[in-house]
Amino acid sequence: MREIKIRQKYVGDNHSCYIIAEIGYNFNTIEEGIATIDAAAECGVDAVKFQTFRAETVTSRLIDFPDEAGGGSQFDEFIRYEMSKEQHIKLFKHANNLDLDVFSTPSYYDDAELLMQIGVPAFKTGADDLTNLPFLEYLAKKGLPMIVSTGMGTMAEVATTVETILS
Repeated sequence: MREIKIRQKYVGDNHSCYIIAEIGYNFNTIEEGIATIDAAAECGVDAVKFQTFRAETVTSRLIDFPDEAGGGSQFDEFIRYEMSKEQHIKLFKHANNLDLDVFSTPSYYDDAELLMQIGVPAFKTGADDLTNLPFLEYLAKKGLPMIVSTGMGTMAEVATTVETILS
């Protein structure tokens, strides 16, 4: 049987569907983030997920979004939506008080460490990290359940990723 345990819920074969509300960084204030968690809870989800990143490790000050994505500085966009440790703690606590699992997609090693400090029960990786084997190995060594996005990866890439994580 293939299953993992995230907090008190089992996910996998012979278990109910596990529904995750992707909140990401789609809010401008902590109050909006809390309201989004509340809305997700009202819908009956099992978990909410955020994105944890620092502009300095996820992009360059010299890179702009393509015109079809609205243009503008990637660095300015990401720095605007960075969440502090305190903001993470507040959002995670609110979700846990609603009996929701809450976790985040770390974008870098420091992000994973922050999430470990605040007691994240699982990691969810982004499809953009599918072939970032050193980072996936680092996360796997933390011993938490991992939900790995495979995006547009090939079956060979997915197989290599699974092998890396399991080793």
